[in-house]
Order: sequence, then structure tokens, then C-alpha cells
Amino acid sequence: MAHSYSDRLNRVFDYVDQNLGEDLTLETLADVACLSKFHFGRVFQACTGETLFQCIRRLRLERAASLLLARPSEPVTGIGLACGFENPSAFTRSFRGHFGVSPTEWRNGNRSSSPAYERPNRTLMIRDELVSEPIVTVSQLPETDVAYVRHVGPFAADPDLFERLYARLFRWAAPRGLVSYPLTTYCIYHDSPGITSDEQLRLSVGLPVPSTVETAGEVGRLRLAGGRYAVATVELGPTEFAAAWMWVFGRWLSESGYEPDDRPAFERYTALTGQAMHGERQLVGICVPVRPADG
Repeated sequence: MAHSYSDRLNRVFDYVDQNLGEDLTLETLADVACLSKFHFGRVFQACTGETLFQCIRRLRLERAASLLLARPSEPVTGIGLACGFENPSAFTRSFRGHFGVSPTEWRNGNRSSSPAYERPNRTLMIRDELVSEPIVTVSQLPETDVAYVRHVGPFAADPDLFERLYARLFRWAAPRGLVSYPLTTYCIYHDSPGITSDEQLRLSVGLPVPSTVETAGEVGRLRLAGGRYAVATVELGPTEFAAAWMWVFGRWLSESGYEPDDRPAFERYTALTGQAMHGERQLVGICVPVRPADG
């Protein structure tokens, strides 16, 4: 993503994520980017490699693919409509064209022919068993403004990526008096590994800021939605994160009476000192937005 446009395009992605079920027009998104609608489409494609509406369609399909698995009792038709498709036939046709199977086949586990499942998915590999089982509470979390630095692309095979991202964020935040301890930080996952291609995975590292703080360039600002979250608190080593996420989604959720909704999940960290942020093991809160399961 071209650096000179990164803040504008990040705002567009954040807006699209929050409004996938709405009518997303060129005029609306050009306004979000503060660019002329006559130039915005060309800028977007040059910076991302996708046309604007190819990107919106992909994000809608990926959101639907995640929800089909997360909400097994919700009708397929309802998920398609909630993700912005005009009618069931358009949803089924688009889904099959992208994933190689129908929405129902995807939900039922027939995903072997899906392009998303032909790639090795290092992100979901479990290299270590969890040393300790997470403690899960269901809590109301407040709405929070977060200043962030975003990464687009593979991340599982780059152990130093997060340290580099936080270093860039803190270089911006420290001179503005926004780094003080104890300090809460976030890692927000906007896409689902195994559904979104590695090259298009988006994650953001961030810290809470007042709503009046202005951001620009590579530092953007988003609002984490408040509401009900399952918070799984656990101490993790560097190779245990994937196992912890899979425990939350594969074990706890299936027995909890809850299901995830369509807000992004994130990791929350609290550091008492600067040194605590870079320890071998870290206390992590895996925060998954949830609602009562249907049925």
C-alpha cells in the first residue's frame, strides 16, 4: 500500500468492515478517503492490486464464510443478506465462484476444492500444547478509540513483525504523551486465516487514545466496538498463540452457549513496565465478541 495514501485507504477499509451489509457506493467511499470520486478508483487499485468493488465483494464473501462456520444454526440465506448480497442466488453464485463450493457445502465441511484451503496455512499450525488453560469470563467491554499501525500480508512466519510494528507506533505515540505505564495495547485481527489469503491478511497493533487525538500517515485511528466479549486470559509463550486461539474457538465456544458475532476479535495486553512488553511469556486477553447462540 503506497505510504502517501495509507491513512486514507485504511480509513476506507475500516469503514467497509463496519458497513459490509450496507450499500457501499463509490461516492461514499471517496468521501471517506477525502479523494475525488474520479480518481479514487484508480488510486485504490494502484495501491491494493484490486478494484474497489472486487475488494468489497471479497470482504463480503470472506465475512460470510466465517459466519457460516461460526453460526451453524443461522440460515444460509440470512447470512448472505447480512453480508450485503441482494438475494440468495447472487450470494450462492458469488460464493461458489470464489470458494469453489456452495455456502451449504462450505458449512458442511466440503471445502477441499476451495482455493482458500489449497494454500498451506502456517497461521493455524499448533507447534506447542498450551502450558495452562485460559480462564474465560464474559464481560461488557467499553467502546475504545485506538491509534494503530497496520500490516497487510503474511505474519505467522515473521517472529519480529510485532516488535517492529509496536516500535513504529510508539515512535509516534511517545512524543505525544500517549505512552505511560501501566499500558494497554491491542493486536486486532481483521480477517480470518484460512479464508483470506496470506497476502491479504490485515492486522493492526494499537493503543487507546482520546477521541480528540489526530492521526495521519501510517498511524490511523479506529473505534473498537463496545459490548459483550468472551475474554480468555492466559500466559503464552511465542509459539502458543495459535493453540490458544484454537482452544477458544474450537473448545470453549462450542460448550459455552455463545457464538461469535461479526465484530473483530483482538488480543489485549497490559504491561506494567516497558520491559514487560518484550518478555518470553506474556499475559494475554483473547477477546472474542459474542452473542447468545441461536437455539
